[in-house]
Amino acid sequence: MLRQLRVANFRRFDNFTVSFKEGNILAGPNNCGKSSLIDAIRIIASCIRTMKKTTPTLLQLDDGRVVDGHIVPEHRIGINLANSIHNYNDDDAIIEVTLHDNSKGTVLLSRERPTRFFVEQDGKRLNSASKFNAAFPLNCAIVPTLGPLEQDEQWVEDETIQKRESARTSSRHLRNVWYRKSEIQFSAFATDVAQAWKGIEIKKPERQIGNSKFLQMYFSENRLDREVHWAGFGFQIWLQILTHLSRASIDQTIFIDEPDVYLHPDIQKKLVRILRERYSQFIIATHSVEIINDADSLEIVSIHPDLKNAKRIRSEEEYSRLYQYIGSSQNAELARVAKARKVIFVEGKDRKILTAFARRFGYQSLYSGSVPFVELGGFGGWQKAKHAVWAFKEILDLDVSVFCLFDRDFRSDPETCAFETKFHEEGLNCIVLRRKEIENYLIDADALTRAIRKRASEKDVIAPERSTILEWLDQISQTMKARVSSQIKEKFDLFGKKDRDQSSFDQDIDTCMESFEAKWLTFEGRIALVPGKELISRFNEKLQDEGIGNVTLKMVLQEMKEEDLDPFFREALLSLDRFCE
Repeated sequence: MLRQLRVANFRRFDNFTVSFKEGNILAGPNNCGKSSLIDAIRIIASCIRTMKKTTPTLLQLDDGRVVDGHIVPEHRIGINLANSIHNYNDDDAIIEVTLHDNSKGTVLLSRERPTRFFVEQDGKRLNSASKFNAAFPLNCAIVPTLGPLEQDEQWVEDETIQKRESARTSSRHLRNVWYRKSEIQFSAFATDVAQAWKGIEIKKPERQIGNSKFLQMYFSENRLDREVHWAGFGFQIWLQILTHLSRASIDQTIFIDEPDVYLHPDIQKKLVRILRERYSQFIIATHSVEIINDADSLEIVSIHPDLKNAKRIRSEEEYSRLYQYIGSSQNAELARVAKARKVIFVEGKDRKILTAFARRFGYQSLYSGSVPFVELGGFGGWQKAKHAVWAFKEILDLDVSVFCLFDRDFRSDPETCAFETKFHEEGLNCIVLRRKEIENYLIDADALTRAIRKRASEKDVIAPERSTILEWLDQISQTMKARVSSQIKEKFDLFGKKDRDQSSFDQDIDTCMESFEAKWLTFEGRIALVPGKELISRFNEKLQDEGIGNVTLKMVLQEMKEEDLDPFFREALLSLDRFCE
């Protein structure tokens, strides 16, 4: 996988670095340099592909170093290198890619000299094609810029398809590609098409009747057959994207530049889900609010050419600044509410974790993206949901169904019950989680144990036993007891003191704290009460001290089984899924 890309003196960038994780969504307005970063990868990938069987030669660099590398003819790169030098100066443009094994490949672009590509490996000679390729095992699949399908596609030789399968002209040979695929391969492709485009069945290409030099590819919709050339442009693009992805393997890094230009928002989300589920790493350049809204935690990377490094988005405030930067608004989200006639209100970024749970456990309607989410500010924001329903009905003349999901925070059982009752009396669906926040539902001893074992295996260290993991969680949670107890008492005080006489309130507060102490006696009770995000953060610090490294929420969720799900939370997911049908 890719670990880092650095470009210097390249197009819009003076000196800029992007660090990569498993999921990477490069976001920013037009002309900020997103596509230039994707092109930088295209250039270095083209150098590898075209030089793969060529013996390296010795290259003398301007700083005096002598390295094993290649002189790459510009026509072999497949990208116009004109204007690749920043501000048209005389210095070389540098593209430097570092992989997760710390191997590094560098391309030098010059106005006066040919393109040079080299790899360095601890002073070792890489004087054969096999040594050179082994020293820099970049494994990526780049979806080229896509265009409309040819109206008349001639049958071509296998060699032609192989040469152009990743080129910008690949759209000319879509039918040829699938004409040669097996029935099993085409069936998998047809299933992906049908899942994204309901009611459509794609059919295998066939020779044109009366003129076998040409190929035809039909799709069926509402029992009517049409040739793919007559489909909408978005459908044609989706067929091509799936075709390119079908050639990629699970261990490859997938690159796609602005797929949102022609795709419907629901298809954009479908694409990201496919990339997330099927490939070890993906990098998308986009300015789509739909893709940004649907991103998992830390997948969004803000690109700004005036900075030295790309910025990974971590907080609500940073998301707000990003939306302003890309020139977007949430009006599109309101339009989706009007179309769906349904909306789910959640707190903060609960949507991302909620849909991740839904995706993991097969609640398809919930994670399909058909019903939009709108963020509220906790219990105090419940009036926004009520006012939104009124506004849609009275101003837009739309009846919109609402479902609200709230974190419990430090609230007592009586306050939680009263809150839900108030919502239902207003005619609104509402669930208050029975744990402090949604992250608490990922604190499962068995899932954590499996995730930690996998992480320890990657680090080649001994994994702790399940009993040790429980002991660490217990130790951390016990340090929170006084603060949690104080917060619960304070919340109960605010909830009930105004409506009760002092003696009645004293009795109720005693009952509330007795209930707290009873829950705290069990591990499950403590895990429900403590701040989940903080517990996970401090637990990761312990794992770091033990040499294991962080275990992310995504890693834990991947290891969760159906029986690990809290029963209440399972019912909440089911209710939301039914609401989204």
